[in-house]
Amino acid sequence: MRPGRGCYQPRVGSEAEVDTSAGGLRRWAPTLVKIGVSVLAVAVLAQRVDTAEIARGMAAAPPLGLAAVLALYLLTQLVTAYRWYRITSALGLRVPLGPVVTTYFVGMFFNLFGPSTLGGDVVRTLAVVSDGESRATAAWSVFADRWVGLTMLATLAVVALAVFGDFGLPAPLVWTAVGAAAAALAAPWVVGFVPILNRSSFYLSYERHLRALVSNRLLLAEVAALSVGFHLAQIATVVVLAGSIGLEIDWRYAVVFHPLVTIATGVPVSVAGVGVRELGYAYFLERVGVAPEAAVAFALLWFAVLVVSSLVGGVVYLWSGVTIGTAGGAVGDGR
Repeated sequence: MRPGRGCYQPRVGSEAEVDTSAGGLRRWAPTLVKIGVSVLAVAVLAQRVDTAEIARGMAAAPPLGLAAVLALYLLTQLVTAYRWYRITSALGLRVPLGPVVTTYFVGMFFNLFGPSTLGGDVVRTLAVVSDGESRATAAWSVFADRWVGLTMLATLAVVALAVFGDFGLPAPLVWTAVGAAAAALAAPWVVGFVPILNRSSFYLSYERHLRALVSNRLLLAEVAALSVGFHLAQIATVVVLAGSIGLEIDWRYAVVFHPLVTIATGVPVSVAGVGVRELGYAYFLERVGVAPEAAVAFALLWFAVLVVSSLVGGVVYLWSGVTIGTAGGAVGDGR
């Protein structure tokens, strides 16, 4: 006899529970993979280094020197916030500089402490404007900001390799850097040649937004120059930080390895770059005679600078009254 309406049907309920569980696993899978990568990278490092020596190296950093490094790092963030403001203006967003800078710092907080490495980008998109039409433009402005920054970072490393030499780095690594820079530079101009993309709504949105930026050569040169200035200032910060714990790093070599490590940690395969960052700096610094413990101490101090600066973004978030994803008044009251 077939069950009537309202009768308990355990099989249907069980399948629903299994589907929910599978869906939950799919949602958590990327995070679990990132945790696994970070744990594995930390485990590899832990077998190669003396943790007590790392602690002594970190303790050797003078507090005033660390404060100066933090201050310089925060100043460099103002440069990139202004770069984003120039891009938002070019794309037609009428948001004043103050709220853009505020939103940028809030995004810094969510980039490090949010659920994913793209959390801050989502927050910037939602917080800088309030109406639906403008959010598409805001999303393209964040994408363009990321693209310019990444492109100039990779290009800077490649130019340094060409001018200063390869410092004995393996050829596959050098050519990977060259390929990444070339791909990033060419990306906005090749979209229209991809048959699947050039007939899509994505391409129409791209034409309406990002094409306006890349066709404005003066603006593109301006934001590229801001990016180069920002990256060089960060590299100077890295050299100062290394010097504070007694590491004498050739600034020319820093122009090569810091961009490459930064790009590697930006790939969303780990938790906030933990493990990948430390392995990257250990690899490059060991090649020039730095002990692995000293290299890891440096990497952890640099990560501490990133954490504290992101916490500053959290303070800005609490102080500014920024609201995310609500209609009307998206960027706060500008206090």
